[in-house]
Amino acid sequence: MKKFKYLVLLAAILTLGACSYEFKEKFDDDATTRYQVEKARVENTLKKASNGWIVYYFADTQYGGFNLYVNFKGDSVTAMSEISAPYSETSHWKLEQSTGVVISFDEYNNVIHYFSDPINPDGIGDKGYGLEGDHEWRVISCTDDLIVLRGKKHNSRIEMVPLPDNYTPVQYFEELAAVIADMKSANIYTTVDDEIINTTKNAAYNVFDFVLPQENDTTVTYRRPFIYKLDGIHLYSPLEYNGHTIKGFQYIPLGTQFPEFDDENVALHLVVLPINEQLVKSTWWIASYEDLGPVASAVYKPLVDALYEGEKEECAQCYLGGVSGQSTDNIYWLYQSANYSSYGKATYTLVSDNAITINTFADAGINSNYAWYVDKYNINQMANVFSSTFDIETDNLKAPNYVILTDRANSGKKIKLVQGAKSYPFGTH
Repeated sequence: MKKFKYLVLLAAILTLGACSYEFKEKFDDDATTRYQVEKARVENTLKKASNGWIVYYFADTQYGGFNLYVNFKGDSVTAMSEISAPYSETSHWKLEQSTGVVISFDEYNNVIHYFSDPINPDGIGDKGYGLEGDHEWRVISCTDDLIVLRGKKHNSRIEMVPLPDNYTPVQYFEELAAVIADMKSANIYTTVDDEIINTTKNAAYNVFDFVLPQENDTTVTYRRPFIYKLDGIHLYSPLEYNGHTIKGFQYIPLGTQFPEFDDENVALHLVVLPINEQLVKSTWWIASYEDLGPVASAVYKPLVDALYEGEKEECAQCYLGGVSGQSTDNIYWLYQSANYSSYGKATYTLVSDNAITINTFADAGINSNYAWYVDKYNINQMANVFSSTFDIETDNLKAPNYVILTDRANSGKKIKLVQGAKSYPFGTH
């Protein structure tokens, strides 16, 4: 019996020794080699696409997605984007090891680093954060047809596909711009089995809000970032509703209704409203004294200065238009400092499709701050710059980027308002 026990123990020791040896062979000696093999494979794939790659790029998803173009030649990369096109820029790049292979754009490139610069050149995002993108992309999978990556710092998904041989980068972005122009609208809704789903698009970014009804007669808002591609709109993640999976919407040239890619019972609809209705329903920002024009800026500047001298408050934002949750019978004016929001309100009349009469702003707004500023600084003088009858011009009725208001009582009084939040329109003291 004792001899049998020794034999069993000896067999166990030999078995453990064999397993230990096999473990070393599989993992200890090959880690560096495996990285070098994968690095070479990724590098070969990147450079093999002689016409370059289209990048479907998400920085922080609150801003939606963007198209980039990159072409790797030697240790140089040439980049273009839907924002920079037709401008391109060439810089250095390399592959690094960091839990796998990482594409590192280690030399500043105005096109690529636009999305990762902590102070965005166009003022998008908070200072110190910008768009919160990445200039280091971790390779998740890599084939000749698709490379899937993740931003190393922020972990947003990035995908790359080869640019077809029949396109130049400029041609690609020209065609993409036409898709965006056709599919972009300030007023939209979605239908699911003929049920209308309230849908809004962020004025400045590629983000949808879908308001979905619930069983208890309430609603829940689901936010979905998206990106434009040549075949339409693609959501960052699918939206599930009543047995339907919404992944995006097909592009139909010159259309106002765009079906879901795989579900004919779901569609995105565009509504083109007269520009005066868009003025009171959307939000229109003052961007500068220059955009206010000489007549309005002569009213604004002394009051902006007085508020700083008296309260040490800079104007952080200022806009005219609609306010969510407030009556659509009114148009609203906001003066926002770093700490306080003051909303004025006035009634209005739609004179014609491209004209509006805005009545005098009340001394009391929708919060107590406005009345306080009116009493102490006569801030309603700034709001009442918009109290008149105006003719309205715009650049694109379906998806306007700006409006120009011309006072019928004073043709020299022209005010430009823009889409997309503008911070510190009057500078800082």
